[in-house]
Amino acid sequence: MVTSFFGKIKSALSKTTSKFSDSMSRIFSTTKIDKEELELLEESLLSVDFGSTYTDKIINSIKKAKNQDIKSELISLIHNTLKISEKNFTLSNKKPHVILMCGVNGNGKTTTSAKLANYFIKQNLDAMLVACDTFRAGAVDQLKDWATKINCPIFVGEPNSDPASVAYKALEKARDERRDVLIIDTAGRLQNQTNLMQELGKISKVLRKIDEGICITNILVLDATTGQNAINQIEEFGQISCLDGLIVTKLDGSSKCGILVSIADKFKIPVYFIGIGEGIEDLKTFNSEDFANALFQ
Repeated sequence: MVTSFFGKIKSALSKTTSKFSDSMSRIFSTTKIDKEELELLEESLLSVDFGSTYTDKIINSIKKAKNQDIKSELISLIHNTLKISEKNFTLSNKKPHVILMCGVNGNGKTTTSAKLANYFIKQNLDAMLVACDTFRAGAVDQLKDWATKINCPIFVGEPNSDPASVAYKALEKARDERRDVLIIDTAGRLQNQTNLMQELGKISKVLRKIDEGICITNILVLDATTGQNAINQIEEFGQISCLDGLIVTKLDGSSKCGILVSIADKFKIPVYFIGIGEGIEDLKTFNSEDFANALFQ
């Protein structure tokens, strides 16, 4: 049996929805929400990491709402917040379009890089992966394995070589081969590792020496299971380099999927893709309406 796209999103959010399903059933069954139900709603939203700021906005809106269909009101409010961050990823006409993947250790960046390459390959586009985590052999081997599985060319530099140098050579090769997109998997780094954070800027600077007009998209990969810590990651990475968009992974393994709503409300940054499973096809374009509905179905 083929699962519908909405069904996959709903299934991916099941750990989150199961956490507040009983509370929401009670809230949705009432004809007039009172103080007790509002407190229950607040507790439920906070439990899945909507965050205090956005939860307060929801509670205040529900108080003022004339519509007593609380479920519809919630879905509408959240959809309106999320749709600001819903943006299709489009490649530049200038080849290759470079995608610089960054994020902290353990966020699924390497796997997501491969899934993103597969996404483009399925659209009959010529993608190339670049292994720029040159100091961790395991990361390079992991990306090589993924590249083999999806039949995607990969550029690998010498062990311990300068990541910016590897990216430079990869771009030259991709330009010669007229590749559509170059996906650079950078080393995982913590927000407080200043030298590694600055390395991201160096890679972009070096690539622009080849072509000043090259299109570089900086994507931050976030792990939904980290909850509110994702807010800190966006702030810290944003101080070092311009963040063009996000990919939020591991939604299927998280009971904190409200964080995506909190992020959209605070930063209004594009969320290009979401990870809803471990399979190579489980990287999906973000659809705000489906996400909002799946939270409360």
